[in-house]
Amino acid sequence: MMGQVRRLLNDKQTHPAAAIVLCGAALESALRALIEARGLELPERPSLSTYSQLLRREELITKQEAKDLEQVGGLRNAAAHGQFEELSRERAGLMEQQTNLLLSRISELRL
Repeated sequence: MMGQVRRLLNDKQTHPAAAIVLCGAALESALRALIEARGLELPERPSLSTYSQLLRREELITKQEAKDLEQVGGLRNAAAHGQFEELSRERAGLMEQQTNLLLSRISELRL
């Protein structure tokens, strides 16, 4: 998915919301896989926020990582709900970087 994010960011005719939503999907998918791999019960209302809260409660992620997930979740929600005034190509690029860092950390936790 992150390869697609990069292509979207490089396409000047594509709104940055597309890359932001895809970053959120990549994170949500990775968090769900981590929760399942650890044998934890999935929240009734799955979201980046509920996944983050569960992993923090289980002390699998740090307080800062939970805050980072909340931040990217907020940006993803803005994109998904059409709040385009909050979005920019620069913010989408930063979200891509932050998502890659978080995905790397999630990958470590799956081992």
